[in-house]
Amino acid sequence: MGTFWQDIKFGSRTLAKSPGFTALAIVALALGIGANTAIFSIADAFLLKPIDIPDPEHLVVAGEMAPHQTGDLNAVAPANYRDWQEQAKSFEVMGTDEWDEVSLTGVGAPEKVQGFLVSMNFFEICSAQPKLGRVFVAGEDQPGHDNVVVLGENIWAQRFGADPKIIGQIIHLDGKPYTVIGVMPQTFSFPKTAELWLPMALSPADWKVRNNHMFMVLGKLKPGVSLDGANAELRAISNRLAVTYPATNRGWSARVMGVRQFEVGDETRSYTLLLLGAVGFVLLIVCANVANLQFVRAASRQKEIAIRVALGGSRFRMVRQLLTESMITATAGAGLGLLFAQWSIRTVLRYMPAEVAKFIPGWFEIRLDSRALLFTILAAVVAGIMSGILPALQSSRLDVNSTLKEGGRSGAGGRGRHRLRNALVITQVTLATVLLIGAGLLTRGFRTLLDLNAGFQPETLLTMRVNLPDTRYAKPEQWRQFFDRALVNLSALPGVQTAAETSWIPYGDGGGNSTFTIREKPWHDASEIPTSASLVISSNYLEMMHIPLLRGRTITAQDGPDSESVTVISQSLAKAFFNNNPNDNPIGQHIKVGGADSKNPWMTIVGVVGNVKMNWVENRPSYAFYRPYVQLARPYGSFALRTSGDPMALASAARKAISDVDPEEAAIDVMPMSKVISNAVIGLAYVSVMMGVMGMMALLLSAVGVYGVMAFTVTERTHEIGVRMALGAQQSNVLRLVVGKGVLLAGVGLLLGLPLGYFASRLLASLIYGVGSFDALTFAGVSLVLVTVVALACWFPARRATRVDPMIALRYE
Repeated sequence: MGTFWQDIKFGSRTLAKSPGFTALAIVALALGIGANTAIFSIADAFLLKPIDIPDPEHLVVAGEMAPHQTGDLNAVAPANYRDWQEQAKSFEVMGTDEWDEVSLTGVGAPEKVQGFLVSMNFFEICSAQPKLGRVFVAGEDQPGHDNVVVLGENIWAQRFGADPKIIGQIIHLDGKPYTVIGVMPQTFSFPKTAELWLPMALSPADWKVRNNHMFMVLGKLKPGVSLDGANAELRAISNRLAVTYPATNRGWSARVMGVRQFEVGDETRSYTLLLLGAVGFVLLIVCANVANLQFVRAASRQKEIAIRVALGGSRFRMVRQLLTESMITATAGAGLGLLFAQWSIRTVLRYMPAEVAKFIPGWFEIRLDSRALLFTILAAVVAGIMSGILPALQSSRLDVNSTLKEGGRSGAGGRGRHRLRNALVITQVTLATVLLIGAGLLTRGFRTLLDLNAGFQPETLLTMRVNLPDTRYAKPEQWRQFFDRALVNLSALPGVQTAAETSWIPYGDGGGNSTFTIREKPWHDASEIPTSASLVISSNYLEMMHIPLLRGRTITAQDGPDSESVTVISQSLAKAFFNNNPNDNPIGQHIKVGGADSKNPWMTIVGVVGNVKMNWVENRPSYAFYRPYVQLARPYGSFALRTSGDPMALASAARKAISDVDPEEAAIDVMPMSKVISNAVIGLAYVSVMMGVMGMMALLLSAVGVYGVMAFTVTERTHEIGVRMALGAQQSNVLRLVVGKGVLLAGVGLLLGLPLGYFASRLLASLIYGVGSFDALTFAGVSLVLVTVVALACWFPARRATRVDPMIALRYE
């Protein structure tokens, strides 16, 4: 232990004698370790702390998978769920939950609240206890006995002033009285965004339904049962149901995933792992950079090390001393890195809109905690060893005799150091190439997603949603009357050029895909039925949204409730299903929602319009068909207002226009279309920015690494350069000599990095619409930027080399 403290003291004094090297190494390590700590804190919150539920390891979410579906889960049909309950042996217990947005009235202004219908055993499965009162009991899941509600602590505090006497009080949801029986603590918010919970009360007829997928299934695995085992069992049950009920179940399967994975989602998980990999590359680049600095510094310490070896110091002792100095530097870098990580996390949290943050599981758990501190310590140890081990081993292999001679050079050792330094520079350039390609592709994909719907002119559109309760709006005539009156009120507002109605806004909430069948091209199997976005719209919607008519006609005011059922389809759908030959014209053909045996009416295709990106997650052109709202009224929908100025200037007036129709109804998510789009893709924007920052860090560190190697090379070759110039070499020759070597190293790094970048691009192409597996512009741009930056990094040492005085250089050493 005494020699250990001696190493630390000696190492600290040695580092203090080289303040330039020490400061540069500490700053580089701080950037690398700090960036890793920040991304680790984000990943830790997303992947390990997305929900606060006791014993989440045994909790799973199960759902159905439609034919050809990959990724996220579909809701489960009630009858299928009952069969799962009866036949599955992998679960101790199963329960259900279903999202249900409700209108809270009677206490202040009407407000839409995120509610969930849950089974009686839901809270028991989650091992959750109420803060006040109780949870649901048997019998409260029967129709007519389900007028009870459990509040979340946030809504209890915000709307009821945290009244401790709330238990037993009556509140109104969707105009219907409910008795408050409990309040859940703030730490319990499952499913995500839940503000209150209601009993799931289905009728006997509802439990027999197989073609209406309604809720998600929450279950607890039996001890010893694996996730793979539960998946295999539910898939086997689904296969049996497909044989027994082919009209509704053929082609459908099941999937089970951990509750954490379900809450986070496949996309968030993929992007988080992508960032972890990228920031790991940054740390490798930092370690290579600091290792090169160590090589340069070790070259000036050869005589010191040779003397210590000559006096009896073992090679192990030399390596330990040099690694100790490396660890001291890494520890100081880790301390500074914690400050950088804290600043990075605050920056990440600051710019996320509140209306988006509440939907991100684990977002409010992002912080520097004890696990982040432990990770930082581990990262410092790894960085210290990685950046110090090669220089330490190389420096301890000295020819003592030749090193101690006046002017002696250890040629073999010098060549070895050169090879290692060059290899480290090539490694930095290779990793930087991959990071820059990834950042470039993400940025281009993000811009592509924004530009896809730019034709809407979203900056002049004001959007909002309305969801009518079935307690007061039970019939299609009532739905039509509400939306018709609201549309008249909104159209009359000063500053509104036109107003339209749609079932949902592209990139907004509430959308989904429906299966469909073409009468002229029937499907032979339920597993073959494709899906498409299905929208019901007012007659002026397509024109207002600047969606071009390509063939036939658009929807008009003459397409009334008693007229022939018509639809307009997207170009992508027409191209996919009506492009076999020039005579395969979609106009006049017929399409319906669901299978050929569904009770939905056949609709005549009257037009083809341009494509619209409905959901940025989908990695193919969106199929879509549009139907007249008056022919298929719904109790929910969105409004879009084309304004002549700032859309948000009309927000208050738009809310009042809705409340003038019904004082108990409130407009939801009133915001410009541009914000709808930005909120939808903000996660990708965050990833793109973070990847861009890491790419720039990698580029800068690579440039510093190249500069350091070339600067030291010039110093080492001063004698040679002087001889060359004395024999007639021109400054241009020296410039080419130095810059050429640096560019050669960068070229080798590029040759290694570009293939790796290609594989990275294939991964990104599977995640993001608009990213090609080979984007020539991005690859060429990255190559040009890297070579240019490396050339500039070499230019300054090269210019210094051209100023060498041959007479002084010939006396060198």
